[in-house]
Amino acid sequence: MFAFYLGDENDGELTFGGYDNDKFTGHIHWVNLVEAAYWKINIDRVMMGSVSFGVTDAIVDSGTSLITGPKAQVKLIAQEAGATATITGQYTVDCSKLDDIPSLTWTVSLLQFD
Repeated sequence: MFAFYLGDENDGELTFGGYDNDKFTGHIHWVNLVEAAYWKINIDRVMMGSVSFGVTDAIVDSGTSLITGPKAQVKLIAQEAGATATITGQYTVDCSKLDDIPSLTWTVSLLQFD
């Protein structure tokens, strides 16, 4: 069991082995791990604007700002976001255009996260 609290301009928090009741409202929806060694979960769908693809897996990682995945799908997401390819094979996005980028939505166990 682990929990993320994204601070929204305040300190964030990662808790292993439990969660802080003061950091959320509503109900917890538990998602089984596919592989515990990497906190791997199943993803039902990924959508961004006109891009949509189905079942895949993901690793929950609070220590990175990167999204990695199969090359073809990452390229489609990058194109939809208006990202520019770098020489290293990564993509960058002009921060001044963030308001124009469609939301990236992950559906996990039939719950959507933007």
